[in-house]
Amino acid sequence: MDELAIRERLLLSLHRDGYPFVVVGVVATVVLGLIDSIFWLPGIISSALLYFFFRVPNSTAPDVENALLSPATGTVLVAEASSRDSGEEGASKSREPFVVRISVTLLDSGVLRFPLAGQVLRRQDKPGSPSGLDFRKARENAAQTELSLRGGNNDSEYELKVRAGVLGRSLVLDLPSGGEEISTASAFGFTRFGGMVDITFDASEYRSLVSIGQRVIAGESIIAQESNKVSKKASTG
Repeated sequence: MDELAIRERLLLSLHRDGYPFVVVGVVATVVLGLIDSIFWLPGIISSALLYFFFRVPNSTAPDVENALLSPATGTVLVAEASSRDSGEEGASKSREPFVVRISVTLLDSGVLRFPLAGQVLRRQDKPGSPSGLDFRKARENAAQTELSLRGGNNDSEYELKVRAGVLGRSLVLDLPSGGEEISTASAFGFTRFGGMVDITFDASEYRSLVSIGQRVIAGESIIAQESNKVSKKASTG
C-alpha cells in the first residue's frame, strides 16, 4: 500500500448518527476535566472510541465481477450450510442456503454496505423491545431488518439480516425503495455499538471464500464468488 493510499484510509469521515455521541463525549470530557483532572484521560479515551466506532472508512471494492462482498466490518462467527427449513418463517429461499454471520464489535466501524450491485426486492423490519438488564434477552429482542436482494450474472437472490447490538438496540438504515437499483459497496446504514449481520446465499450458485474467525471489511472483503457453473450458464444463455 503506497503513502497516498495510507493517507486516504486515515482520513475518516464521521457518520451523521455519530455526531451527537461524539459531541456529548467531548463536552462531558471538558466539563469533568475542568472539575477534576482525573477525568481527562478516561474522557479522552471514551471520546476517541466513540469517534473510532462511528467513523466511515474509505472503501475500495476489489475489481472482481459477480462476487458477494462483506456487508459489514467484523469477525466471521459462522460460515456453514443453513439448518433452517425452507418453509420456516424467515428462512432463506435458497435451494442450498449457506449463511455467513459477522460479529460487529465496539472496535469495528458500524457502516453497512451492499455486497453486490442489483436490486432490493423485499424488506422486513422487527422493532426492538425493552429487556432490562437481561443481556441474553436483549439479543433476542434487539431490532432487526431482513432484506432480500438480487444481483450477479444470474440475477441470483440472497438475503441480509442485520441485528442491532445489545447497547445500541436500534439500526440506522437508509434503504432505497423496492426494485430500485443499488451499487456494489454503497453504504446503506449503520449499526450502533456493535451488532450481528448475516448474509445467506445459495451454495449452488456461490462458493464461500471465508472461514470462522476471519476478519472482514465492509465493501472490500470477498465473502463468496459466483460459481463457474453459473457464470458459464449465464454467458451462454
